[in-house]
Amino acid sequence: TINVNSGRIDFHPGAGAAASLSTAANPIDNFLLNGTLANLNNGFVSTISGNGAITGLTGTFTVDNGSDQTFAGGISGTGGLSKTNAANLTVTGALTYTGPTVVHSGTLILGATTSLSSSSVIDIRQGATLDVSASGLAIAAPNTLSGSGTIIGAVTANGAKVTPGGFNAPGTLTLNNQFTLSGASLGYDLSSDPSTAGSGVNDLLSVGGDLTLSGVNNVTLNALNGTLVSGTYRLIDYSGTLAGSAANFAIAGSANGSRRTFTFDTSTPGQVNLVIAGSDPFKLVW
Repeated sequence: TINVNSGRIDFHPGAGAAASLSTAANPIDNFLLNGTLANLNNGFVSTISGNGAITGLTGTFTVDNGSDQTFAGGISGTGGLSKTNAANLTVTGALTYTGPTVVHSGTLILGATTSLSSSSVIDIRQGATLDVSASGLAIAAPNTLSGSGTIIGAVTANGAKVTPGGFNAPGTLTLNNQFTLSGASLGYDLSSDPSTAGSGVNDLLSVGGDLTLSGVNNVTLNALNGTLVSGTYRLIDYSGTLAGSAANFAIAGSANGSRRTFTFDTSTPGQVNLVIAGSDPFKLVW
């Protein structure tokens, strides 16, 4: 148990590398932070509470909470936040760190004034949830949204990169509310089976609300089996209404300029499809 009731603890007061606070093998079971942890490298805690601040974070701060926790403080620096274990972690303070946010399991809940707009990568792993219903989630270039988990709340990708699953690991990223794509870059892993939507065979964005498109959203393809076959690949499912059209998508990367034809199709309600025709046997990479 560590209680920081006030004041400041500096983990890098002089020359040399910043120190860390515990490890996965030896975590802090109960961590109360009402003061400041400055210049921390890595940290690993099983519980966290208080309204203090972690500043100058350079590594990864991991919260491995098996019971629901609320942290009203903030985290800043070049490092990132990792959420593990099955319970809920609610954060209501300012999150201005520029490193990755990875939700491995359980649910990360953001307060109404809490944002992940500075985080370089937001990765929601399979079975995990990011709840932004109180704040919404706005991601801009050059940041990335990825994963095979679930996001609750409205999401806007403005110039950001969106990659369901992970590179060479097809998955379905589920968004339970409205989703806006504005000049975004989308990366898809696609197999040689165009008839299967998602299901760990092809990447899929599944939107449980309205889909709004604006600008040109560039789509880059990664052929999991070396080449793609002619057919219709499902890229996005949505349950609400569509604002925008197939004209808001364009092929980018090595597929652009090939002898095959790539046509985006939004004529079927609830679907954004990619129709591939031709037989040019080339390899696609992003």
